[in-house]
Amino acid sequence: MKKTIAAVIAFFILSVPSLHADPPEDWATTLIDTTIYVEGLPYRVQRITSDEFRQLYNKHYIKPSKPVRKMEEVDRLLGKKLKFTYKTHIYDNSYTNSKDTLYSLIELRKGKEFRFLFNIECGGFTAYYPRERIIVYEGGHCSEYAIFVDNGEPAYNPESSAVSPHDKRYRVGGLFSGQENIDYSIERYNAKTKRYQQLCYLYEIAANIPSEAIGYTFYVSDSFIVGNTWYFCTGNYEEGDEENNWWLWKKYIAITLPE
Repeated sequence: MKKTIAAVIAFFILSVPSLHADPPEDWATTLIDTTIYVEGLPYRVQRITSDEFRQLYNKHYIKPSKPVRKMEEVDRLLGKKLKFTYKTHIYDNSYTNSKDTLYSLIELRKGKEFRFLFNIECGGFTAYYPRERIIVYEGGHCSEYAIFVDNGEPAYNPESSAVSPHDKRYRVGGLFSGQENIDYSIERYNAKTKRYQQLCYLYEIAANIPSEAIGYTFYVSDSFIVGNTWYFCTGNYEEGDEENNWWLWKKYIAITLPE
């Protein structure tokens, strides 16, 4: 009899949705495991537990290198082979009551190997990441652009990206679009062409899953890749916090990328 009563109580607790969060059905708290096809390629999408995610995160997450935000220091680090041409602007920062420096990038040259000209409207220097060898700069509406300094090829913001740590086969490159979201491009290395090939954008996968289940994927955090699986977190609060804002609860996502 006691076992029967306990079972009924357990069923009742699990069946009743949160009176505070009131998520549609139980999407906000349900783990998912589904396969989405984009352009004929399969992407297995799983929502995993925070414990599982943290164990992997502690072992595999690689923090981006510390950004350098002064062009004078960038010049010193890059030496004589790479030469930036830029303008320096000093302005009064009313928020900090101090003078700040802005840099407008004009040109990057590597001897006779290549010359990269920055769009005059998209040359506001943001940061240089030494280990990744990436320059991030700004365009209209705070949109982000990035290049690899060694060849002038398009790059990504290391703060919102992930790369396979060993073979570099997969990478997810994030850049702020200027339209209140970051576009995450999922790419796979092509050994024949020796270049990365774009597979799809994250939003193309997420569009097929209720946002209550996967979270809002305009911004993700704690992003890393293990094998051919990309792990990341959406949301800002642990489940149960900010109870009236269930859409902000953290959701831990694993997407298995096509081989």
